[in-house]
Amino acid sequence: MKTNEKEVFRLTTDEAEYIRDLIIRNEYIIRAEVRLVLRDKFEQIGEDCISEIYLLACKKIAVLKKHEKPDAWITVASKKVAQNMARKHNTVLNNSTDDNITNVRTEDNVFEDALYNIWMEDGSIDKLLNTLTPHEREIYDLIYKKRLSSKEVAILMGTSDSTIRNTVAKIKQKIKNAIETILF
Repeated sequence: MKTNEKEVFRLTTDEAEYIRDLIIRNEYIIRAEVRLVLRDKFEQIGEDCISEIYLLACKKIAVLKKHEKPDAWITVASKKVAQNMARKHNTVLNNSTDDNITNVRTEDNVFEDALYNIWMEDGSIDKLLNTLTPHEREIYDLIYKKRLSSKEVAILMGTSDSTIRNTVAKIKQKIKNAIETILF
């Protein structure tokens, strides 16, 4: 379905402010998701991709305002928009097919996709996080909610970077195991 490029979106002042705040609050995550997908094409089409995400958020304002976790929605949408932009860019500029697009799917990407899906469900994130010890939960919050690097967390906690990275690996494994158990 083609969209009319002259289609106009009329947002109320409150809706426009809501979208602006959502985008600003998640700017780092949006850029990280787009950069992860586009890689070497980020400099070429990254800003176009981010504009598409903004436009999509405007189109989906009714969904976002009712959604319990709009930050999770915008994160998933960022990845999907970037993937679509990469496909479109490769197909149009290089006359290549989707098969030629390198879609690196590491175990961490699959794991993160599963986490996003679970995060979107009511109460599921609490079930997952309850499997962590208080120390692991603190590190989880610093790494994944506050988006600090393992080095920054190590400095805050007075420990080594490798200790934090090992703990993050344990956290990922615990959450992965919880996903695979009867809890879900």
